Amino acid sequence: MSSDKIKSTIEIKSLEYFKEESRKALIEPFQALAKFVVVAGLVALFFEYRFFPSNNYLNFASRVVSFVISVILLLISYTNFGKKYPVILIHVLLFTIVSSFGVMIYLFPKTIVFNSQIISLIIFIAALFLSWEFSNQIIVAIYYNFVFAISILFSSKEIYLLPNLIESVILVLIISVMAIVASYINNELRKQAIFKNFLVSISEKKYRNLVENSPEGIFQFTPEGKLITTNPALQKLLGYQVDDIKKLVLPIDLFKRKTDWDLLLKLLENQGKVRNYRVPFKKKDGIDITVRMNVRKNEDDENYPLLYEGRLQDISQQVQAELEKQKALDALRLEKMKADSAAKKAQQESQFKSKFLANMSHEVRTPMNAVMGFLTLIENDLFESREELKSFAKDACVAAESLLGIINNILDLSKVEAGKMELDIVAFDIREEVSKVISIMGQQAKTKGLLIEEYIHPEIPNEIYGDPTRFRQILINLLGNAVKFTDNGKVGVEVDIKSKDENYIELITTVYDTGPGIPQEKLNMLFEPFMQIKGKKSTKEGSGLGLMIAKEFIKLMNGESNVESKVGVGSKFIFTT
Repeated sequence: MSSDKIKSTIEIKSLEYFKEESRKALIEPFQALAKFVVVAGLVALFFEYRFFPSNNYLNFASRVVSFVISVILLLISYTNFGKKYPVILIHVLLFTIVSSFGVMIYLFPKTIVFNSQIISLIIFIAALFLSWEFSNQIIVAIYYNFVFAISILFSSKEIYLLPNLIESVILVLIISVMAIVASYINNELRKQAIFKNFLVSISEKKYRNLVENSPEGIFQFTPEGKLITTNPALQKLLGYQVDDIKKLVLPIDLFKRKTDWDLLLKLLENQGKVRNYRVPFKKKDGIDITVRMNVRKNEDDENYPLLYEGRLQDISQQVQAELEKQKALDALRLEKMKADSAAKKAQQESQFKSKFLANMSHEVRTPMNAVMGFLTLIENDLFESREELKSFAKDACVAAESLLGIINNILDLSKVEAGKMELDIVAFDIREEVSKVISIMGQQAKTKGLLIEEYIHPEIPNEIYGDPTRFRQILINLLGNAVKFTDNGKVGVEVDIKSKDENYIELITTVYDTGPGIPQEKLNMLFEPFMQIKGKKSTKEGSGLGLMIAKEFIKLMNGESNVESKVGVGSKFIFTT
């Protein structure tokens, strides 16, 4: 709709509003005027009948008619017709009054000055008193002057001889003009006031409609948190009726945390307004919701020195969606980190595996070359004596055993990784197994001048159930490393009890040495697949399978492994079975 059409529509509606308000404003003044005329007519009739019974009956009759008409008009004013057409009633009443005074002037010419002044005063007061269009006042002036002129024209000729006739006529004319001007000014002022009221009422209605129909909760509250104004959306949102919600106190009944209320008041005090303030609320049914508030300070209210007003929305679903989105992002971030870690680990394992395979190739070729070399010497009779032949055969056997050990380790690792390795649970003596391992490693330790210490807790039963072969392999790998990397000092094995009941015993085994130790930053890599830890000056290398196989066997036996080491002091390998 164009601005001209909107303006035209407002003007039409304002004119209709003005006419309606003017019509309503005429009812009470008319009724007051009619009551005054009734009372005045009744008093006049009483005095004329009581004190002037000889007066002209025509004059008496005119007063009676005026009285009766006034009573009838007063009664009509309380009907729907009277409320709808008050202008007609006023004209009839004023014409009746004017006619009554006209009859007085006609019958008693000498009273023209007095009666003209009285009727002029009534007409002028009516112009000020009545809220109607000044065109109606022109109509009053017309029949007022017409009746006044008729009463003079048809009166006796002595009226023309009265000294104040001209002044009376001029007074009537002047009063008529003044009444019209006064009515016009009064009407214009009243029109402006009504038009302003109309605009205010439109604005209030528009504001009221916005508040009542707003999907957001709108409210006003005092600094103490007492709700003053609420709209239906807020009542529905919180689950309260209009009478109940005004009894609520925000920090007690609605805010879930009082600290949120205290912070809101502090922000309003410092800033004057708060936008997008998220806070948990309590509904009437006890359900918690999250709302977003926009609040500002209002110091213009006539009834309250300070008010806060604003609006709020239920954003519980939005908050939930944000949480779900954040969870999804966190999950994606975690998955990405896992994927990156897995990719990095796979790359490292690939590098370690390549190094391992290269080392395995060397580890396998070395004893194989030794076997092939000694067999070639024997085959070509390149020995000087039978003792040298036995020596070649013995060395070839040692190399073959070393090769077989490597192959067995590879096969064991393959079985573990494939999940095909199974434990052979039988009864065995832990002391015998430890003694076997020490016996196997004893010669190598003796050659290096090392002492192998042994301690087994005396309360460990002589017969326990488990897989002695895997236990022995674990000890061989760990003790073998200890002997290999220790040049001075000692190595040892301790078997202790971690927990025990009637049917179950958990052992904790420690293999220790006084070797060079392992740096702290490399401890976590010690049991990694295909990993070989090398010192800067170390010339001792292995296949890298021993510790890995030991760890896998420990896991297979539902145990745990750990290592403690200090460079220059030594290492401890601890495992439970």
